[in-house]
Amino acid sequence: MQPCCCPAALPNRHCNAVCGSSVDRQSSATPNVVTKTENLLAVQPRTFVVTTDSDHEFEVYLNLAGRMKLDGINQLWVADITYVRLQREFVYLAVILDAFSRKAVGGR
Repeated sequence: MQPCCCPAALPNRHCNAVCGSSVDRQSSATPNVVTKTENLLAVQPRTFVVTTDSDHEFEVYLNLAGRMKLDGINQLWVADITYVRLQREFVYLAVILDAFSRKAVGGR
């Protein structure tokens, strides 16, 4: 068999018409074929879940931290609390961060 002279982007049916059916053309597997044969799966994005109820009767305070111009550490600390899922339970994580250096000041 003779090697193929067509570019790789040319489909096989066109290559066979140009070079004849007795050419040695390397077939490249499409991504879908490789994904199926290698059992690779694409990670699907999670749907966004709204967990904050902003429609309440409580007073809403101004964000005073947004107005601050930080030029050093220990001028503004921010805090957050979240939960972490372990194999058998959930644990809570609370952290206090320095807003200028973005380093943890404290946590539990």
